[in-house]
Amino acid sequence: MNEEQRQQIVLDAIKECANVSDPVQYARLNYRVYEVAMKAVEMATSNDAKQNLIKKQMRDRYEFVKKQYNPIYAEVEVTFKDEMGGDDVSRTEIIKLTDNVMENEDGHIFFYCMDFDELLKLTEPNNGEDFVITAFNDFYETL
Repeated sequence: MNEEQRQQIVLDAIKECANVSDPVQYARLNYRVYEVAMKAVEMATSNDAKQNLIKKQMRDRYEFVKKQYNPIYAEVEVTFKDEMGGDDVSRTEIIKLTDNVMENEDGHIFFYCMDFDELLKLTEPNNGEDFVITAFNDFYETL
């Protein structure tokens, strides 16, 4: 659904409210307008704005911590893309900012990136993986 379609749904709901004389029905319809409007706002901001916010949080934190230590691990929330149209599944995971695999980390690392820029790309819906980063927690030097 695009922005124009969302706006039209809200306008149609408002028109319905304007033509109702029963106060109870008006209140119900008015609440429905509120719900639809909030959903439209959420949908409008859910992709680009959220993605940009996550990237900004990651950049800001990365710049701050790399002055103190070498950030090697990122703790993030990932959401798996469901190609079948069911519910998306989210969970917290560790992503390593290098492809250096170590035996003692086996089972703790969810994904390996070449560098910070590759990590940022994982916030984009069309990143080539079956998951997308949907939240950022922090960077760590050790597990």
